[in-house]
Amino acid sequence: MSPSSVPRAFALVILAAVLHKTEIKCAPVNPQPKSFQIVPVHAVPFYKLVRYFTTQTERRDPKVYELNISHFQYYTHIYHAWKEANTQYSVVAVMKKTHDFIGANMVYAVNDLTKMYAPDTIGDVLDFVTTCYKTLRTSNHSVGLVSTLRPYTSESVNKAMIREVTNRFKQTAPTNSYHLLWENSTTMNSFLMDLSYEKMFCGNSTIPENKCDWTSMGLPPAVTNSLCIYRLVKH
Repeated sequence: MSPSSVPRAFALVILAAVLHKTEIKCAPVNPQPKSFQIVPVHAVPFYKLVRYFTTQTERRDPKVYELNISHFQYYTHIYHAWKEANTQYSVVAVMKKTHDFIGANMVYAVNDLTKMYAPDTIGDVLDFVTTCYKTLRTSNHSVGLVSTLRPYTSESVNKAMIREVTNRFKQTAPTNSYHLLWENSTTMNSFLMDLSYEKMFCGNSTIPENKCDWTSMGLPPAVTNSLCIYRLVKH
């Protein structure tokens, strides 16, 4: 990127952040499985994906809204994160007829997390999660992946995205690779176990090895007690 193009690029980021509050077309709250589809990231407009992902995680994900992160910093963080996300595994859920967004699953290479744009509180979060992920590495691992955030309109959409990402991982990841994801163990534990994920740590675990307790980041125990990190290893 030439020096003259840098101001223009960031001007576009700022403009998108200002305009993000433009109403996103409403999609069904609980769409039927046959009414939506899972598509690759390159199949949707990038600016709409960034806007949807930022808005929905700010509103619905306690790992975001409980931390009082500056909106502009967070929007810019998500913009750059999607630029560097692993598009082989990341997916988007859209309605078949209208193409409205109803979910998105960002997958990132664990080793690339330290390259992220992460100012202020976002940097503190990154310090926390990278410390957590280091304790979950497998011996002789090939590739480490993590589903960082995953907004969705319903449990069926969430499960469909996880299933698709998991299938891609099982089919294409090198042997000894691992995939991490955060989920609510109260509602999703059985589903994830059926996909061969192992529950590693939750917020209610007091063992010294647990470096993945979001309570240390200021999230309330009512949230963190069931906020768990799961791991799938490809053997």
